[in-house]
Amino acid sequence: MKKDLIVIGAGPCGVTAAIYAKRAGLNVLVIDGGGSALLKADKIENYYGFESVSGRALYEKGLSQLKAQGIELISRQALSVMYDGGFTVKTDGGEYEGTALLIASGAKRVKPPVAEFESYLGRGASYCAVCDGFFFRGKDVGVIGAGEYALSEARELMRMCKSVCILTDGAAPEADFSEFSVYSGKISAIEGKDSIEAVLSGGKRIELSGLFSAVGVAGAADFARRIGAQVKGADIVVNEKFETNVPGLYAAGDCVFGIKQIGTAVGAGVSAAMQIIKFIRSR
Repeated sequence: MKKDLIVIGAGPCGVTAAIYAKRAGLNVLVIDGGGSALLKADKIENYYGFESVSGRALYEKGLSQLKAQGIELISRQALSVMYDGGFTVKTDGGEYEGTALLIASGAKRVKPPVAEFESYLGRGASYCAVCDGFFFRGKDVGVIGAGEYALSEARELMRMCKSVCILTDGAAPEADFSEFSVYSGKISAIEGKDSIEAVLSGGKRIELSGLFSAVGVAGAADFARRIGAQVKGADIVVNEKFETNVPGLYAAGDCVFGIKQIGTAVGAGVSAAMQIIKFIRSR
């Protein structure tokens, strides 16, 4: 069943937005990969109503609120987003469709450990298979990563590239990469004068024209970038209504520019929800 609103992220911003949307009569789904920044906070002493509370306790209270409101929660890792007038969110456990989408999953873009990667951006290095795979049609490319996110990006690239390999950079594979060549050695260098020509992994020289980073899990900017939303670094660009340049796509919380605090995230969740409610009711 298609949802009115899908929320990616179950931190303060995402949970707040979901509750307000649900109370306004919207059919809401929250997708949570369990990576909230709250889980890294040992003690919080500057949030209204709490003298002191751990980030984990606050996070778990948020999940309890979703349950109490009857909001559907999917504990899955979001891998990618597609847009065709509506939104399809692909996870490691299935796909979900929604009329509107709120990205509230924080800023998670992880740079690969090899130092030269950033210097090759636009010259063979990329953070987005959908955005840049076109430029490597018929060429050999590699994906840095060891999990489901890397697998998803590699499969996307196989649609257009001559070959795709996986470089885990010393990490143990966490997904089934049986359809790809896998290099598990540490990446020691990227070679190429004007653009990428090869990667050194575990003492092996692998000739490649392109190198895509999919380390860890997909971040908010990764989702936005795939469907043509404007991003700046790891931040999604929004207006004062938390709208992106893609109709029906909203972003709020730590994934947009601004003060990254629990209080501001909650407020952003309220404001974004109000705009989403108007959007859904206007259709």
